Amino acid sequence: MKFPLRLLPVGGMHCVKIEGVSVLLCRTESGIYAVENRCTHVNAALYGGTIEGEAIRCPMHGLKFDLKTGEPFTMGRMDNLTTYEVRIEDDNILIGEDEA
Repeated sequence: MKFPLRLLPVGGMHCVKIEGVSVLLCRTESGIYAVENRCTHVNAALYGGTIEGEAIRCPMHGLKFDLKTGEPFTMGRMDNLTTYEVRIEDDNILIGEDEA
């Protein structure tokens, strides 16, 4: 799946569908990340949350997840977000196979 790089500014996010799964693209100062658009706490969409450095904060409960690894920044029994490989080719963001 590919998405035009010019449509995702630094600090921006955009949802795409990959094989029926909603995937959230996030662009930070240091890179572009793709994670499943689903908070593992209550299955709420992460779209509309806040990008904070290399993390995404859930808009529903405020939980934070590392965009690189998908790991939650909370103690307890929280599952990691599913992450996807991202690369840039010909001014497009290419979202690849599941890494997690």
